[in-house]
Amino acid sequence: MSVVCVTLNSMKHHNYKIRVRQLLWIIAVALSFAACGKKENANTADIESQTVSNENGDELPMPAIPATLGSSSERSSYVVEHFWDAMDFGDTLRSHNQEFLERNFSNFIYLLPYAPTSSAEKAVALLMKKAGTDKTAFLILAELAEKYLSEPNSPMRNEDLFILFLKCQIDAEVLNESRRIRARSLLDVALKNRPGMTATDFAYIDNKNRHCTLHGTKSADNMLLVFYDPECEHCGEIINSLASNEMLIELQEKKCLTVLAIDTESDSEIWERTKHDMPCGWIVGHDSKRSINERMLYDLPAMPVLYLLDADKTVILKDAAPNTVLQRLSQQRANKK
Repeated sequence: MSVVCVTLNSMKHHNYKIRVRQLLWIIAVALSFAACGKKENANTADIESQTVSNENGDELPMPAIPATLGSSSERSSYVVEHFWDAMDFGDTLRSHNQEFLERNFSNFIYLLPYAPTSSAEKAVALLMKKAGTDKTAFLILAELAEKYLSEPNSPMRNEDLFILFLKCQIDAEVLNESRRIRARSLLDVALKNRPGMTATDFAYIDNKNRHCTLHGTKSADNMLLVFYDPECEHCGEIINSLASNEMLIELQEKKCLTVLAIDTESDSEIWERTKHDMPCGWIVGHDSKRSINERMLYDLPAMPVLYLLDADKTVILKDAAPNTVLQRLSQQRANKK
């Protein structure tokens, strides 16, 4: 498995077209009833008048929400399910236009998390079914889904949504068999070690040359599992930041958190040279047989990769950002007080 060490500057090399002009309107429409009280007398004309003008025609018009839909979930569901109604995939000037599709796709996936899961799933299926009449358009959307929802440095990364797009590709007649096989492979990886699942066991050698396993490693209430590469500069930055975090230090001192860092990338010589540089108080291990990568036990798209587990090794957070891990641990600590 090829592992990329992503630096903070790598964000500059990716062009994600995140537009909020119309998004701000639709989010307000979807959520304002819950936040500010329901407008019983709202009508379609009133809603249409709130639509942000799109003089350049580079964005699809937002669906006009029927006045009969009162709750925020109903309204957000309607919007995502009808987002692509105005798109004619037979119009190749638009359907083959990468920039046009990307701009609207980014708007669409920005909205999906605001809708109920069932509606998001239906909306994705409707989109890919419509696009299935044109192979070029379908492939563009499939590539955009991977770019926005799967790439490690995408600000809109969302594995739950990516899985929906992959499922649509597996049986898509418009794709050739090699494309469908790739989609199945990506789906298999995405479905591993998801929140609520027991984390896959693996063997490692710790820094005292003892043979250990993940499931055999005693854990506190939580375990922070850190996959890292000792030669990755960004890994060092994240590890140092976590090691100096006062809350994490306190949780470790109170035996509420165990940190297990596993080197999955280096050879034995590099491991021996670097293992003592890791933070004191962490359990540090080395996948000397490289089984994690070779058997694809975990998806490691860009180092470091963080998992938060409970005492039973059940996944709480998968491939989470450091801030997300800290927020979850902070919430847990607050709930115990």
